[in-house]
Amino acid sequence: MSSKEKSDIYSRALSVIEASEAARISMHVSTPAAKKPVKSTWVNIWNVYIMERKFMPTLVLVAILLTTGGTSIAAENSLPGESLYPLKINVNEQLQALTAFTPEAKAKVASDAANQRLKEAVILSKRGQLNDDTKQILEQQIMKNAGEIKNQVASLVSTNNLKSAQAVTVNFESSLKTHALILAKLSADESIASSSTNSTSTIGSLLVTVKGELATTTVARVGFAAREFRADANNREKIENSLHEVQADFTETQKLLTTSNVSTSTASTSFLYFSEAAKYISVATKSMNMFVYPEALTALQHVEQILSDVQALIHADMNLEDQNELKQVVNEALAGAKPDQDSEVKGEVKGAATSTVPETVPVVPAATTTPPLNGNPTMG
Repeated sequence: MSSKEKSDIYSRALSVIEASEAARISMHVSTPAAKKPVKSTWVNIWNVYIMERKFMPTLVLVAILLTTGGTSIAAENSLPGESLYPLKINVNEQLQALTAFTPEAKAKVASDAANQRLKEAVILSKRGQLNDDTKQILEQQIMKNAGEIKNQVASLVSTNNLKSAQAVTVNFESSLKTHALILAKLSADESIASSSTNSTSTIGSLLVTVKGELATTTVARVGFAAREFRADANNREKIENSLHEVQADFTETQKLLTTSNVSTSTASTSFLYFSEAAKYISVATKSMNMFVYPEALTALQHVEQILSDVQALIHADMNLEDQNELKQVVNEALAGAKPDQDSEVKGEVKGAATSTVPETVPVVPAATTTPPLNGNPTMG
């Protein structure tokens, strides 16, 4: 099958998807309510499955995938501006989205897609191929992915699943922070070199877009943290469960680092994050034992952010393993990352982080007595 024939099939298939969606909307909006004849249960199920767009687009997309064969696989490595790129974002990634059924899963698919767009931006910039056209494609896709993440967060909030909504927001914020570091490094390098003025302006513009989305996501994350604090600041059981979850996440993130093929600089930077996280875990443990639950919760929220940030750093390094020309600039960008410190948490965490990570994470002992839950100690 020629490339032109495949392109025609692809265009017609997308038209079918758009037409089926238009027909579905038209049916729901324009069809007057009327008493419908009773149909069998199986007919009703089939009609609902088709009209709610849960099956037909999947069939169409699978048909495209089967028809294009290796072309669809080859599209995975395509970049904005290349002929196979529409197949990558409109077919391959749409198939992934159709396999996600929960808000958390859908948000992860959208976040992974946004990460892919940012990786593509880095590759294009380094190759001097990031122009106004490719930048516009990337910006549109990043904003689309960010919008989908916000929709799924709103869905989680509507079902009062605030913990998951906060986790999705924290992870997306960490990813944006990491890629903002890399884009800023590229922009600075190109400004110094002054060999590609157009690419410099486009990478700078894209960086502004990413920073804008980062600011919005940070505000959302802070809002969720405040809501959790108001609801659970004196709930020992929930805070203790959070402490155990954070300890497990700490251990798993350490395993991720030790089993990943990351650069020495990324590994060194990661140790700074682990050291800082261990300090906050220690503060949370001591606060729990002293029944100062609000301070424990604040420390744990910060640990969650630090661990999410270091996971994003590790994944960013891993995801560029196949791009040798990018390794140096990425390593230099990530080497400049530093864990944030929370001024609301007392004591020893305010000092500079050391590069030593404890062999074990402090574990909170079980309470020997049931402490009062009506106290509200002053935060320092």
